[in-house]
Amino acid sequence: MLRCLILFAALLTISGPAPATAQPPSPQQLAERARSLIPLVEDEYDFREIVALYTEASRQGLTIAKYELAELLSVGPTEWADYITAARLYREAALAGHRQSRCICGWMHSAGMYGSDVDYARAHALMTLDGRDVCEKMKDAIESVEIKMTAADRARASEISRNWLKGDTASILELQ
Repeated sequence: MLRCLILFAALLTISGPAPATAQPPSPQQLAERARSLIPLVEDEYDFREIVALYTEASRQGLTIAKYELAELLSVGPTEWADYITAARLYREAALAGHRQSRCICGWMHSAGMYGSDVDYARAHALMTLDGRDVCEKMKDAIESVEIKMTAADRARASEISRNWLKGDTASILELQ
């Protein structure tokens, strides 16, 4: 019996500790893998793999993954575009504090894009909430909205901005 115990102890020391189980990838690793695959997209299978990686990273709470997936679905290859899902992802990212997503939500309201209504007050508020420099790429859209706004739209845009800063973000991004 003692020989068996000694043999067993020797085998344990030789074999070393039990191997650790592999950890699932973090949301950041999933998004990084998706980013690395984008230049290599050749077919729908590749595209779906990238979407799956971003979707999982988004599900795990990575806001930038929602934004990047929305970008892929809205400005990527047209045969794989999904504008309604992109709009939902932009809204979710904006609600989580992603500024570029909020600006894009404003742009969507400026032109009634992706299932949103045309609402100049809401568009202006969302695109200029942190100042014009945050949405620099949307400078033309902001100017276009300002030209079309009435005095009532301007007052409403100020009210929307105040409500956003008070934390009432969800109602501002709802579809009307």
